[in-house]
Amino acid sequence: MMENKVIDFESDETLQYILASVIKRKETVNKLKAKEKKWKLLFLASVTAVISYFFFIFQSGFFTTFSEFFSFLLSNMGHLMFLLLIVSLYFYTVQLQKKSEKAEKTFQDLRCEIIKRSKELWATPETWEHRKETFRWMQSTYGINLYHENK
Repeated sequence: MMENKVIDFESDETLQYILASVIKRKETVNKLKAKEKKWKLLFLASVTAVISYFFFIFQSGFFTTFSEFFSFLLSNMGHLMFLLLIVSLYFYTVQLQKKSEKAEKTFQDLRCEIIKRSKELWATPETWEHRKETFRWMQSTYGINLYHENK
């Protein structure tokens, strides 16, 4: 969890709040990406299982026409439920990907805003001295690059 005070040296509350916000957004992005990866792997495993199942069914020579296969597919409720599960997993992974991209964009916008406004945020000479230290700390601790706008 985040602390109330993000950096050790004296700085104003606005800077503390902005840095805490960018850290929180970075953590959100990381969580969403991990969740997205997990669900995509589950989706791929499910698709692989279905393709393997149907491949072995076809190899057995049980079906001679596509209509026989189609009636076999529709006659068993388990097949329909599994196909419904796969379609649901697909749409859920698409939704997670959009959510992850939106969170990434929000994080990048806030990060770029900090970079653009760094002269305002570290306005006094005392705080300007600690700017590099803050940037280095954010990079090493959280992997947040505040030196340049590009990733």
